[in-house]
Amino acid sequence: MKYAALDKILYDNNCTFCKKIKNTLSKLDVFNCFEWLPNSEYNFDKNKYNITQETLDTSIVLITTSNTVYIEFYACRYIMLYIPFFWPIILFLYIPIISSLLGNIIYRKISRSRNCIKNT
Repeated sequence: MKYAALDKILYDNNCTFCKKIKNTLSKLDVFNCFEWLPNSEYNFDKNKYNITQETLDTSIVLITTSNTVYIEFYACRYIMLYIPFFWPIILFLYIPIISSLLGNIIYRKISRSRNCIKNT
């Protein structure tokens, strides 16, 4: 049986916080929309998305089946759009000031506070 292609999420598998988020969101993904891949498995030889190692080390990266790449807040918002648990709040994440300004500011603050970020 052939399964539908899934959106791919690259996460930092060396980070305890990231692994906890991945495990929680995987359980909430009742429609099985996502395939979670450790960022260490990203193939830089076939890097058609121009993703850098620094991006992989500091951000969540989502690659859709239509080859659109989302990072940081936009990746999180996309994931939340497909997980019913987040549906009551998803509209708030599309308010322009929240999505264009506050979304990435909050994401980066959380990302920098992780104790597993590599110093580059």
